[in-house]
Amino acid sequence: MRAHLIAAVVSTVLTVTSASATVIISDDVGGKMRDNTTHFRQVRDSGEPVVIAGTCVSACTMVLGLVPSDRICATHNAVLGFHAAWMFDDSSKPVVSASGTQDLMATYRLVRPGPTSSTPQTLSKPRRLQ
Repeated sequence: MRAHLIAAVVSTVLTVTSASATVIISDDVGGKMRDNTTHFRQVRDSGEPVVIAGTCVSACTMVLGLVPSDRICATHNAVLGFHAAWMFDDSSKPVVSASGTQDLMATYRLVRPGPTSSTPQTLSKPRRLQ
């Protein structure tokens, strides 16, 4: 059993090389900015392409500023959602974090502004983000 496990791990290591996999984002509701920054910097450094194939909201959208745009595309099912960064105050209530929002906006420095709307924007067909 152990030999089979070792063989499987070696086989996986040999077949998964830099830029050999595609990162597919779907049903990602975000999370902590620090965690997403670390993750998407690793994706950037790996050379892997990214396909946004579903929901990518909150901190997930940081992918747009951390991975080169020529390696990101979106399908017709892509839904991006943006909001201000927030944190918990002393009474454990969520409040907007001005410094966190400033850091988040700095991440988007390479993303051009798009349409403004209160409804999610979807793409009619897959296209590369530019």
